[in-house]
This record gives sequence, structure tokens and C-alpha cells, in this order.
Amino acid sequence: MSSLPSIPKTHDLLHLSCLELEQADAIKPEWLNAVLKACPWVVVRRAVSHAKQVPVGVRGKERAQRWAGFVNPEQIEQVVSPNQLRESLVESSRRGLRAFHSLRFLGTKAALKGLDWGPGGSAGFELASGRPTVTEASDLDIIIRAPEPFDRRFANLICTQLEDVSTRVDVLIETPYCGFSLNEYAHSQLDKVLVRTDTGRILAADPWGAPNRRQSWM
Repeated sequence: MSSLPSIPKTHDLLHLSCLELEQADAIKPEWLNAVLKACPWVVVRRAVSHAKQVPVGVRGKERAQRWAGFVNPEQIEQVVSPNQLRESLVESSRRGLRAFHSLRFLGTKAALKGLDWGPGGSAGFELASGRPTVTEASDLDIIIRAPEPFDRRFANLICTQLEDVSTRVDVLIETPYCGFSLNEYAHSQLDKVLVRTDTGRILAADPWGAPNRRQSWM
């Protein structure tokens, strides 16, 4: 796990030294301070940031407890990327959970070799923070960071190698400009794919191309 200096990217997990989060014109929920005090970890979310602040999300104890705010770079004590998180980091008593078993299984797959990938969602959060968040019913979210393009045939190969996983796996591809669903990219009959950018969702013919005005806004 890396320490600063690192430029946080979407889906990175941050350990905070200062728990004061900012959000313009928003009332902080009652549970926020207690959760951050017990577990000072947040995840970098996709949003437009201002004045060099980093947009982050906070996970509460309940599924419905989510809050979006901003932190200043000097509050960040540690940056952990998805590719640093593997099943070996989980407590031995929890390794039998299906999401962690699936994560170990994916580590053997040839299509993922050489890719910058790792768990996001509840599995990634537990592996970074040590706070139990995964349940037997949890899906496994996988983040693949792909600075260089790959075609739909290769995307389909990855999907094929996920078919024997014991839990539902949701794979998100992250390019320098956006994020999008691996499954949609591999199987859609459309020329364009729905991508997530800092300013919203758009249909893009090339997820690796810089956004431009000719793309269709959703």
C-alpha cells in the first residue's frame, strides 16, 4: 500500500489524518462523524473538484448510509489503489466469503494478467480499511484501469473468464477520461457505449478519446 505523494484517482481509498469533510450547502448526517472516527477511510468518487480538493464518498454502517464530500490533499495520510488489494489481505476468518473466494479465483485468470486491476466496492473497502463490510450476499466489484485502448474481442475474452466465478462480478473499465461497464462494451450491438465522466454520463464511440462537444449528453 502506497503513501503520499500519489495523485488520488477515482476508486482509490484514502486514509485521512483529519476527519473534517466539506460539502457546499449540505447538512452532514448524524452518523458521519462517528463513522469517520471509527474508520477514517473514504473512497475517491467521480466528480468535478474545486480548488484542488478531492471528491470522496463515505460509507456508513448501513447500506443506505452514503455521503459525498471533499477533502484537501493535506488531509490524506495514505492512498491505496485497487491493484494493491488482494484476497491475501483479508482476515483468515472471513476468507470463506464468496466475494473473497472469487477475488482469489480471478487472480489465476490469464486475461487479467498484466492488467492494472483490483477490487472496488465493499470488498476493496474491507481489504484497505480492515472494517468488515462484505457479506455472503455481496457482489464483487472489479476495477480495471486501462490507459491504453483494447477492443471488444478482448473485452469479451475477459467476460468469458468470469463465467465460472462463484458470485456476481461487476467490472468497470477506467480510462483517463471516463469509466464504463466491461459487459456493455463487450456485448452491446451499438457503436457507442454509455460512459461516466466527471460531469455526467454520455454516449461515446471511443471511451479512450478526450470528451468533445460532438458526443451526445444523457
